[in-house]
Amino acid sequence: MRGWLGIYIGDLSESLREAFDVPGKGGALVQQVVKNSPADKAGVKDGDIILELDGTPVVDGRDLRFRVAGMRPGTTVTLTVQREGERHAIPTELGELESETLAQESGGETHPLEQLGFRVEDLTRDVRQELSLDPDVEVSW
Repeated sequence: MRGWLGIYIGDLSESLREAFDVPGKGGALVQQVVKNSPADKAGVKDGDIILELDGTPVVDGRDLRFRVAGMRPGTTVTLTVQREGERHAIPTELGELESETLAQESGGETHPLEQLGFRVEDLTRDVRQELSLDPDVEVSW
């Protein structure tokens, strides 16, 4: 069982950091909140910048994904977000990330590892060559 917020997040480039006037180096930009997800029910909004999870700074989107996924569903966490230049503490009860949820959100195309920050793609002839893999190696996901 993995914790789930129900948000699509991105990292903050320097230009986004300046545009949103975000101090420091960390944080994750909420690009989209999934309807009826734990984040939606708690009041997280598109465009929020998550700065902290339970008082600990968020390094980037990957950091946030891994930390949330490592928590038990039903755990209440506090998200410290920056919205329109102001900081807000938002208590949020984590949901459970299930394979059906992944399929619904992605149209059935995303592998669960991609939700954890891994990129998954087909093993093409060019990739085999680049990685010096034997042509007989089989890979499935």
